[in-house]
Amino acid sequence: SARDTEGHGSHTASTAARNNIVNASFSGLAEGTARGGFHQQGLLHIKYAMFIRIIFVSEFYSVPVAIGAFHAAENGILVVQSAGNSGTLGKQTVSIVAPWILTVAARTIDRLFIDKPDRNAPSGDILAAYSPVASHSTTTTDRRRVKYNIISGTSMSCPHVTGVVAYVKTFQPHWSPSAIRSALLTTAFPMDPSNNPDGEFAYGSGHVNPVKAIDYGLVYDTVKGDNIRFLCSIGYVEGTIRIVTGHNSSCPEKTLPRDYTYPTLTAAIPQYLLKLQHISYNSKLEIKVVSQVLSFKSLMEKKPYNVTVTGKTLKPFL
Repeated sequence: SARDTEGHGSHTASTAARNNIVNASFSGLAEGTARGGFHQQGLLHIKYAMFIRIIFVSEFYSVPVAIGAFHAAENGILVVQSAGNSGTLGKQTVSIVAPWILTVAARTIDRLFIDKPDRNAPSGDILAAYSPVASHSTTTTDRRRVKYNIISGTSMSCPHVTGVVAYVKTFQPHWSPSAIRSALLTTAFPMDPSNNPDGEFAYGSGHVNPVKAIDYGLVYDTVKGDNIRFLCSIGYVEGTIRIVTGHNSSCPEKTLPRDYTYPTLTAAIPQYLLKLQHISYNSKLEIKVVSQVLSFKSLMEKKPYNVTVTGKTLKPFL
């Protein structure tokens, strides 16, 4: 809960939603006015613990969070989750990659303390509320208590995005979870991978931009049945689909993963091609969109467009 015995729940909940608190600090550090990502009267905060298998992506039907998030999305609730703190171990450390979940990683910010100069992630050195019954140190005999604490981890970046989701919802109260997710992904600040090519796939769509998220352009929205069709497209059969959906569901038609309405493009790359071309600022791939401008005359109107990607054939790394 938000008032737990270790402080994690209080910290994340107050980051997502909290009124302005003046003179907040951790023993004098990061002193100032603290506020959450969104102001509201109440907050439903659900805390869970789960062991995630590293490197190997888990099947959706074997992960309770993926199943629960599926039902949440079907009922108009967007689930936001942390990407996890195992990125330093290598690639493919995000085990839950369900497209109906908004997964959040971390990005560096400028925060300088007089005692250990450093640049940290928005998941790093975040000041937020802390449980009054929890010790802020790792020593169990420490009886000191604080109202605010500075913690690092992707658990701290996730509530930032959760606050943005709630913010966008106030402007578009009737939007579906996928529409809100689309607005956040398509308006994010692009991240330049030139200094860290291996980090390109860790950046996702970029850094969340709350102001631009309410000034969205084209919205990629899913309709009822799209999530089931996606499961069918990746090889799920009636039995495994039923575990996720909780009811009798079958594949209505044959589809491909690329047919799923999502604000990104995917391409199937043979496994033996170990040296990949990345789409970045210095990419050798050329992307052409026709039409570049879409004119809509009514609400909820849909229009098609074509995206063509051209470039040199990928060659295996020898």
